[in-house]
Amino acid sequence: MPNDRVDLLARVAARWPLHDARWVVWAARRRPNGGVAKVPLLVRGRQARAHDVRDAACWMTWDALNDAFARRHVGTGVGYALHGSGLACVDLDACVAQDGRIAPWAVSAAQEIGGYVERSPGSGVHVLVRDETHEASNAVVRLASGRRAELLRTGHVTVTGRAVPPWTAWPTRLFDVRLLVPTSPTAAPPRITSTTNVDAAIACLRRLRNGAKFAALFDDGVCDGYASRSEAAFALLRLAHFVVGDDPVALDAVFRRSALHDAYAGKWARRVSTASPVTIGERTIARVIALGGPVLRPARD
Repeated sequence: MPNDRVDLLARVAARWPLHDARWVVWAARRRPNGGVAKVPLLVRGRQARAHDVRDAACWMTWDALNDAFARRHVGTGVGYALHGSGLACVDLDACVAQDGRIAPWAVSAAQEIGGYVERSPGSGVHVLVRDETHEASNAVVRLASGRRAELLRTGHVTVTGRAVPPWTAWPTRLFDVRLLVPTSPTAAPPRITSTTNVDAAIACLRRLRNGAKFAALFDDGVCDGYASRSEAAFALLRLAHFVVGDDPVALDAVFRRSALHDAYAGKWARRVSTASPVTIGERTIARVIALGGPVLRPARD
């Protein structure tokens, strides 16, 4: 009987550099919205628990990964920690059909970016490139086709070893990922006023089909099913965006009233870096707005 775990690691070993102790095991966790989160695990002996992948304590050597994943069947899949690795990943979601064909827009994106391309565990494609910008944050990027994708430079990328021809060689050429980022703010966004009725927006969010999910995040700060508190905050803001739209002041106001903001312990207003006046909250809201999506209606007075 074939061993899918051994086969997966064999494919990865044929494509990825194995000397870096950046390997992680992740577990699939169902999100409240029906999606699946790939939650990194900290493996200690027979015990494994969810852990922030930015902490190198959960990173493994290749031999340790083999032992945990293939021999002891820990987790659902394997990944690679991007933070500080010199690699970046452009995540092209929902571009692989059931028959395995890749959508023309994703093929064009791979041609545009270059690098190493492989299938994700789901119906997407990952494009790996060399990146020496030393940015420790993810971003929403705009491709030549006009489509948006997520540029991953921190966290972890899921790994399958299922290379997509002709982009099967490991990336050696340095790619300036800044060419993909539509906006790279160097100054704090202007202080604008908002006409959104935040109380009405929150009440509306509670009545929607995802009201229970909103309440769990907003009232209780529940992060179960999310890889980190930051991902949970992003999910809460995406829900709020559906009602308030591209209103950064209202999005900020909704988040500041939430239990998640209390759990941030001051991080929301902290600057991204000493060289930037942009706060973590402002950057997160900018990512939510850049990603776009449908808007129900503005909640006005």
